[in-house]
Amino acid sequence: MSRRLIKILRYVGYGVFALVVTLVSTYLAFPFGRLKDTVAQALSQDGRYDVTVGSVSGLFPLGLALDDIRLVGRPERPGDKPGKLVVDKAEIRIGVFSLLKGSPKIAFSLDAFKGHIEGSTTKSDKERSLAFSFRDVAFAHLPGIAKAIDLPMAGRVSGDVSLTIPKRDGLRKAEGHLRISCSDCSFGDGKHKIKPKFMARPGKYNPVAEQGVTLPKIRLGKFGGDIEIKKGRAEFKDFEALSPDGEAQLLGYVLLRDPLAFSSVQALFKFRFSDELKKKKPKIVGIEASMARGKRRDGMLGMCISRRLKRLRFRPCKSSPVEFGRRGSGRNRDRRRRDLRNRRKGGHRWRPPSRRSHGVVKGPGY
Repeated sequence: MSRRLIKILRYVGYGVFALVVTLVSTYLAFPFGRLKDTVAQALSQDGRYDVTVGSVSGLFPLGLALDDIRLVGRPERPGDKPGKLVVDKAEIRIGVFSLLKGSPKIAFSLDAFKGHIEGSTTKSDKERSLAFSFRDVAFAHLPGIAKAIDLPMAGRVSGDVSLTIPKRDGLRKAEGHLRISCSDCSFGDGKHKIKPKFMARPGKYNPVAEQGVTLPKIRLGKFGGDIEIKKGRAEFKDFEALSPDGEAQLLGYVLLRDPLAFSSVQALFKFRFSDELKKKKPKIVGIEASMARGKRRDGMLGMCISRRLKRLRFRPCKSSPVEFGRRGSGRNRDRRRRDLRNRRKGGHRWRPPSRRSHGVVKGPGY
């Protein structure tokens, strides 16, 4: 070994030793107690959650480990129950070499929602990329699902997510893919009584909507599908469920917006109860009769889902524009476009021609 090589290795060893000493001393002297309060304040900055963090510790070389994170949402209306999210453990690591490139990569791992989530995110000058996978997450603990559906749910959900969000346009121009699968999901438990508000009609009495009904356990079997995200439009692909209790299919799309709770949904959920389930659970026949407004020609029951994610609207329906790949009915859509053109040109709203035209009075048979 030459003297020059020995000299180079010596200086490299000095540099590595200095780096290790710096990191160890920083770790030992770092005020993690103050950092815990800083992290809690950063997570509750938007005012939607009250955040508490149990403990914070460091990870070598650059990272943090957080335990017992609790996010309690503030109710939107008086009387509503506050939402609650619990993360048992979270680990966050920052790539050292990615910092040198100017596009920091953050890897994360979460033990939350009775399952495990891990992935990474990268941020550059033009866009932000996010990729993660979740395994064996409890269906009932998914954020926003239990509040939106308001049904007892069971089962474990797994999936993969890849998303690219432009810095300028945000979720409005996002691109990506989402895959979800559930092998043993179910609705109802035969104990809790539910009052479906969508069955209530003004001026008409519906015993199911007024008094409530105890929904028996209904198996979804193998349920899942893909979601293709193009230019901020997340479209459901092959979302189906098939089990001995029946079959179901989900069609439609979600228009992504910032924040995510303001994204709008336009979807159709079609389902059919099996004859075996009707024989075992006669109450299903009554539930099916109360949803006669959604009875379709193919024998399935239709449920239209609309409005924003933060406050979804469910109503029985026989058909939906999303079933035919349209955003609205043809006649109403054309009329809205025509009215919009007239308003832009300074004209008046279109109306059907009157019977009195060009000074000539038309007779009754016109």
